[in-house]
Amino acid sequence: MTIAIKPHHLLDVFKLYGKGIYPFVPNFDYQHDFYLIGNLLLEKKTDMIILTSNSDDICKPCKYNNSGLCKDKLLIDSFTNKDEYNRFIDKNLLFQFELEENRIYIFNELLLLIKEKISLERISNIWCYNSKEDNELRFNNILNGIKKILTL
Repeated sequence: MTIAIKPHHLLDVFKLYGKGIYPFVPNFDYQHDFYLIGNLLLEKKTDMIILTSNSDDICKPCKYNNSGLCKDKLLIDSFTNKDEYNRFIDKNLLFQFELEENRIYIFNELLLLIKEKISLERISNIWCYNSKEDNELRFNNILNGIKKILTL
C-alpha cells in the first residue's frame, strides 16, 4: 500500500508516537484521516510513502479541505491562511532533510534518512515561528518516535 502524506503530517505521527500517544483515534471535529494513516504507518501496513505539499491522504475527508486547499483557521500573523503556512513548513522540511517531493520512498528507508538528518537546528529552521522550548520538545518526541518505530 502506498500513502501520500505531507511531510509535516509524517513528522506529526512520529512526534505523537514519541510522546506516547497510540493508537490514534478519530477527530470528529475535523473529520480527517490522521488517525487512520497514522495507525497504518505505526502498524507497518504500508511500505511506500509519497511526500507531497498538496492535499494528502489525511486531508481528503477533512471538513476544512476545499478543493485541495486547507481552509482551517491560522493564528500566525506572517501567513494569510493555513494552506500557505502548511506549504511553507512542508517545503522547508523537504529542503532541511534533503527529501524530494512526489518521490516514492520505502517507509523504513525514509525513517532512516530522517533519523540520520534530524537535529534541533533543522527542526528550529522548519518551525521557525515556534519557541525554542516547543522545538526542543518537538525534536525529542520526533526522534523518540522514530526510534520506537524502528524497533517494531
